[in-house]
Amino acid sequence: MPVWTEARRDAVVMMIFWLMDGSAYTPTMTDPYPSTVTFEGDVPDLFLGTYRNPVWERL
Repeated sequence: MPVWTEARRDAVVMMIFWLMDGSAYTPTMTDPYPSTVTFEGDVPDLFLGTYRNPVWERL
């Protein structure tokens, strides 16, 4: 298991948003432009919470 730092967490969250944005053209997606992602349950404590997509900060 890697040692989780804030920088690594932020990189993982950015990759998740990037993957979700790439799936925006998939008709089964309920939110084609996700604005938040929430981690709950069985994740490292550093991840717990809701993160806002940085793209929405620029609007």
